[in-house]
Amino acid sequence: SLEEAKAVTDFVKAHASVKRLNLCCCKINDLCAQALADILRVNSTLQGLRLEKNQITDVGAQALADTLRVNTTLKLLSLDGNQVTDVGAQALADALRVNTTLEELTLSLNEITDAGAQALADTLRVNTTLAELDLDGNQVTDAGAQALADALRVNTTLQRLFIKRNKITDVGAEALKDVCNRRKGFELRVT
Repeated sequence: SLEEAKAVTDFVKAHASVKRLNLCCCKINDLCAQALADILRVNSTLQGLRLEKNQITDVGAQALADTLRVNTTLKLLSLDGNQVTDVGAQALADALRVNTTLEELTLSLNEITDAGAQALADTLRVNTTLAELDLDGNQVTDAGAQALADALRVNTTLQRLFIKRNKITDVGAEALKDVCNRRKGFELRVT
C-alpha cells in the first residue's frame, strides 16, 4: 500500500547513513520497491540492499534497474525469492551495461528462463564490475548455460556464478565447467 511504501522511504531517509539494508520477508511489493528505487537515485551511502522473499515482480525490478543506471554506491542487490521473470532480468541486464558499481546480483528462486539468462550473458560481455551472479533455482536450460559460458570467454570480472537447481543437463554444466575451470579462483555452482 501507499502507507507501507511511505514507511519504508521514511525509514531510509531517517537513516541516511545506513550502508546495508535488509528487508527480507517484509512483504515488500512493487510500490515499495519503486519508492526504494526513488530514494536510491539520490542516496549516496547505501551499498547493499537485500529484498529477498518479498512480492516484487518485473515492475519493481524495472524500477530498481532504472535506479541502477544512475546510482553510484550500491554494490549488492538481492532479489531472491520474488516473482522476477525474463522481463525483469532484461531490465536489470540493460542497467548493468551502464552501471559501474554493482558487484553482486542475486536473482535466485525467481522465474527466469533462457531469455533472461541470455540477456544477462550479453551484459557480461561488456560489464566490468559484476563479480557475482546468482541464478540458482530458476528455469534456465542448457541454452542459457551455453550463453553464459560464451559470455565468460570474454568477461574477466565475474568470479562467482551460482546456477544450481535449474533445468541444466550435463551438456550445459560441462560447457560452464569448461570455461570456468580455465579461470583461476572462479567459483561455479551448477546442476
